[in-house]
Amino acid sequence: MWRRELNSYRNDYIKFFEEIKKEWQKVLNSYEVDLKTLSGLHTHLILFLCILQPGDIVMLLPEVCGGHFSTENILKNLGAQVIQMEPDYTNLCVNKLKTESLIEQYKPQYIFVDRSEGLIYEDFSWLSRFNSSFKIFDASQYLSQIITGKYTHPFKMGFDMLLSTLHKNYPGPQKGLICVPKDSAIWQTYKIESKTYISNTHPEDIAVSIMPLLDTKNFMEYTSMNETCSRLLEKELLGLGLPVIGRNSMFPRTMHIWILCKNNYDSYNYYLKLEQLGLLTNYRLLPYNLGYGIRIGTSAAVRSGLREKHIPMLAKIMARIYYEDITADIQKQTRKLIRQIKNLL
Repeated sequence: MWRRELNSYRNDYIKFFEEIKKEWQKVLNSYEVDLKTLSGLHTHLILFLCILQPGDIVMLLPEVCGGHFSTENILKNLGAQVIQMEPDYTNLCVNKLKTESLIEQYKPQYIFVDRSEGLIYEDFSWLSRFNSSFKIFDASQYLSQIITGKYTHPFKMGFDMLLSTLHKNYPGPQKGLICVPKDSAIWQTYKIESKTYISNTHPEDIAVSIMPLLDTKNFMEYTSMNETCSRLLEKELLGLGLPVIGRNSMFPRTMHIWILCKNNYDSYNYYLKLEQLGLLTNYRLLPYNLGYGIRIGTSAAVRSGLREKHIPMLAKIMARIYYEDITADIQKQTRKLIRQIKNLL
């Protein structure tokens, strides 16, 4: 008797998570979705552990183009031969002609677009003519805009796989996602081999991952507010004289803002001052050899209550401490602003 009840509970459990996967398949227009991986970087590692053969050639978006700093080391440690897309330093994007030439020369088994830093949502549809290369797109910084149709879906650009984290641009739990537009030998290999490397799928996070999509109105409002706050903050910072890096208007803009500082010291000092006030940013060497600066994103702040009406004051605070030290007056203004933001929750 107890065995029948246990099997019944197990079957209900399986059906529940199959329904979650079906919902993700629907919103991402995919053939199948996997939610076992635990984060974006974990997804990279597990995926290539499963599908990569020693000596395989992988073309990678390099760090100088905004690619993730860890990916090349992961691939090389797994025995891959890594070649890099060529940067266009003038337009802050990939040099299409030079990169096409490299693909024709090396004929990589995989092409991986893994952009963690970027000012534009670049069109990679020109990669679709290279049918012999399996093309993978990391959507971690863009997933909400892809779901809502504001950015072109990578599958429409000809990519064979999309992977993403669910806690950056998308307002979900710390989780990884992989999906494909159609079945393939590589997808089947991943499904079989991934069982070797993942012992706990964290089912509660899988269940929670779908929650933002069940409230369509709020999800659309979050996506739009993220865009609005990002654009307004950039405009305000520019108006206050901060050295904000411009972007190529040919492409859709991302939610990132880059502020260029004079040198490494000034950049790190500005980052520390922002952090001291509770304003969390990323200090780094900006892509395309621009120099040291700060990357600002608005997704987490919008989820915390940031709205349009807060942006002018936020920009003034950020501008003041760019040029001067933190004072008691600035601290008071920041605490007031944070209270106003939190009161919206």
